Amino acid sequence: MRHYILLFLCFLLIIAPNFAQTDAPIPISAENIRDFRSVIRADFEPYPDIISGWFVVSPDGWRVAVRVGLDRMIIFEDGVFADAFSITNPALENPNIIDAIFISEDGNTIAVVDDKGLVTFRDIEVGTQAIMNFALTNEIMPQALWVESGQAWIEALVIANNTSVVGSMRSDTPPTYIPYAPADDSDAIVRIGRILPPYVVTSSAQGDVKLWDLETGDILASADVGDMPAVFGQISPNGQFLVWRDPMSQTVSLLNFETGENVPVAELDGAYFQAFYVSDDGTVILGIDEDFEPRVVAWIVATGERIDLGEFRACSRVPDMIRMSHDMTTLVIGCDTGLDIWRIAPESD
Repeated sequence: MRHYILLFLCFLLIIAPNFAQTDAPIPISAENIRDFRSVIRADFEPYPDIISGWFVVSPDGWRVAVRVGLDRMIIFEDGVFADAFSITNPALENPNIIDAIFISEDGNTIAVVDDKGLVTFRDIEVGTQAIMNFALTNEIMPQALWVESGQAWIEALVIANNTSVVGSMRSDTPPTYIPYAPADDSDAIVRIGRILPPYVVTSSAQGDVKLWDLETGDILASADVGDMPAVFGQISPNGQFLVWRDPMSQTVSLLNFETGENVPVAELDGAYFQAFYVSDDGTVILGIDEDFEPRVVAWIVATGERIDLGEFRACSRVPDMIRMSHDMTTLVIGCDTGLDIWRIAPESD
């Protein structure tokens, strides 16, 4: 788990309520996955300014911040929405916050970046804000944002030549940039999407899969999954496992980066899933939104057994966003009608 300390240039805006967490959620595993179910459904109907189910979830799953328009967020915690608050520099005109919002390990700090590279940090509980400014030109567009040990990082696209760079800065230093390391791998033809930075997973056409660290440019692990590329999937939060599917969506497989072993888990027979997740212990896989139907399913890795866990809330379209908290306790599904939050919840006697 990653920790950091941010030094804030403080001025008071509003105070966001601090909701106390109650019983700690339980990480998913093969032993408890049958008790994984929808526990909270939050409706957007009272909030007409929320136009999509785009959100960011805290690493422990307790806080969900939903985007409201271009410059505001609203916090949802334990069944309650707080008042929406602005998270941009008030001096900005027509702010354009990109969909790269970071929330800290303790869930108390949100950071956003606009299309000019201005990073705004907000302490949710106190209501203070601070900024770092990458001062990007029009030719450079930020794609991702993360924060590590008080240092802000962005991955950005250089529009002129369609190359990527990785930038970093602290509050008292100018930004520095390094090349996007996976671009030097001539064999990599696929970058698996939806994997949160600083990690990147690439695959060659021959199934050579690599796990990268964008901050250092290092290859953290590599393995061979066969004679086809891994085109879609997700790593476990501890970085040990990769759940992935093939280009034709015939099989869902599990790669163990520590041992190099790749195991086919279950036949998909062409079924398309919007998201996959694998537990930190590698014993269970989740699949969400099967063939555009609102289903959540699981597979036991050791046996390949499929478990149909149920349906998530009704939407008028496919989910806008699906995220699992970093501690593997809380699945959040957001769409135009609201949020659906899943946790381990054993049925009472």
